[in-house]
Amino acid sequence: MSSSTLEATTLPAGPAIVEARLVRWYFYAALTYLFLSMSAGLLVALQLVHWNPLQGIHHFLYTPIPMFLQYGAVISTIAVELVVATVVIDFMGTLRGRGRILAGNLPIR
Repeated sequence: MSSSTLEATTLPAGPAIVEARLVRWYFYAALTYLFLSMSAGLLVALQLVHWNPLQGIHHFLYTPIPMFLQYGAVISTIAVELVVATVVIDFMGTLRGRGRILAGNLPIR
């Protein structure tokens, strides 16, 4: 079998070329979306690790704990609430258009 015969038989023709390109485009788009979603999740996790150390002190406002730590705790609590809101928005954006999955999938609920 010569190389010209091999090349002629392996190349798709007509509609198969269009289908192959559509499949490739969908694959690239899906990988890009997956990368962006996972990157957002990692960013949120790192923000939680960064802002979490001061969280408990806001329950002890106006106690002998230094006031600057109490102020820091309140500010970091607000920051964590923003991070949690980001997680919820990312989750809802992931499920956009596929909300019926929640009804039948127990682990997602």
